[in-house]
Amino acid sequence: MNKLKNLLSKALHNFEDALYPEYSCLICGRETKSNLFLVCERCKQKLVPLSSNQCQKCGMPIALPATICDDCKSREIHFDKATAAYIFDDTSAKLVYGIKYSGHKFAAKHLAAMLVSKISSFGQIDTIIPVPLHPNRKKWRGYNQSELLAKEMSEMTSIAVDTTSLERHIETETQQGKGRTEREANMIGAFRVTDKNAVASKSILVVDDVFTTGTTVNECARVLKKNGAAKVFVATVLKTTSALSHTKQTKNRKQNGRKNSRTN
Repeated sequence: MNKLKNLLSKALHNFEDALYPEYSCLICGRETKSNLFLVCERCKQKLVPLSSNQCQKCGMPIALPATICDDCKSREIHFDKATAAYIFDDTSAKLVYGIKYSGHKFAAKHLAAMLVSKISSFGQIDTIIPVPLHPNRKKWRGYNQSELLAKEMSEMTSIAVDTTSLERHIETETQQGKGRTEREANMIGAFRVTDKNAVASKSILVVDDVFTTGTTVNECARVLKKNGAAKVFVATVLKTTSALSHTKQTKNRKQNGRKNSRTN
């Protein structure tokens, strides 16, 4: 049985490689010149990086440099600083939707490379911790995309990755369609530290795919700080400027997926 399972797994891997060649753009599928940054020149020009003027907490683009945005002023922020590779929009969304919803695990190393260049301003980082999925969710998807990103970043930076000391022990409702207040209520108590010694006095980088309102990573940071973490930074592939935009895009993706499945 194990032999058959391994053969099927290898066949699936080879099939994925055939469908998505190593040098294909993660956004449009065109051939690229680099096997590290899998985004073609045309799509690269469409990606919007975070501006130089950004909130010193969440990274939101703002008019004045070296200040805090109104959203961060209105709530308690537990992480020290967050950054992202790009602003969430129609183009950049395709970077994470492939790995998050279509099983394109091969994209992790390329997305991780985008993040590694963004974290140098954080200073010393002792440990990388991916935002954990609840075991039921992870079993349904087959993997945790944030964990894949964290492990690839660890390979590139030699910073240890810890996938066990923080766990999501409550299976929360989806955050889609919820406002910030609802999201915060949904996340209360969702995470817990399983090994306090592993996080105490550490400078920790929390990794996720998309920063929408920051509720999830903020709750992770709160729990880590409560258990003695010295600093908590956040790195995500994308940062939304509108939670509504992210919700609309996710809803459209799911609707299109259902239409395609009916057509096929």
